[in-house]
Amino acid sequence: SDFVELYNHSGKVLGLAGLRMANEEDGQIANPIVITQASVLLLPGEYILLTEDPANIATEYPQGRTDRFLLCDLPGYNNGEGTVVLQDPQGNMLDLFRYTDDLHFPLINETEGVSLERVDPARSSDEPTNWHSAAETAGWATPGFLNSQFSEAPEPSGEMTIEPAIFSPDNDGYQDLLTIRYRFNEPGFVGTLGIYDLAGREVRRLMENTLLGADGAVSWDGVMEGGEKARVGPYVVVF
Repeated sequence: SDFVELYNHSGKVLGLAGLRMANEEDGQIANPIVITQASVLLLPGEYILLTEDPANIATEYPQGRTDRFLLCDLPGYNNGEGTVVLQDPQGNMLDLFRYTDDLHFPLINETEGVSLERVDPARSSDEPTNWHSAAETAGWATPGFLNSQFSEAPEPSGEMTIEPAIFSPDNDGYQDLLTIRYRFNEPGFVGTLGIYDLAGREVRRLMENTLLGADGAVSWDGVMEGGEKARVGPYVVVF
């Protein structure tokens, strides 16, 4: 059974009554469904899981926080690709995420039953490198609690900050991603960002002539352009 998680990234208590989940058809927001009319509150830093079949989710993922499960109707979300839309009670869009199987960690053989997790809630939903497969060590999903791949982008010290200095892209939930955070004095820069080995060969292009905001972040999963895992060793970020 499918599930969608909501996370309260604000410092306020949020009410869920009247919120709608929707999808997309022919490029238009479609099939909005009110998730609850009850007075359900989401505290700062809390997750809540939306599903049509809580018992199935609890069976498939026994590590889940069943007290954070909310039984509700959901629009159809295809496995391979689709669009998840969150709307307020008036139908205004609060968030939109277009997903595909390509967002999963390329070295996973089977993505069925593997959750796509948002790495940093402060980064945009439409940033592809802000999504990663849930860690195998976490049971491929963390229903109702902190995402296994949760990693806030470092505060930039200067124009660019890279963390961690050493990362291990083995999908165990520990330092699986390298995050490059940038900050400029003003918006409007256009940037290209590549990862190079010590022989000067580009192994991955993360941005190409991208219009940048005043600050932002991008992540590398340790996979090269051809889909192979990069060899162990030092790499150079060129921005």
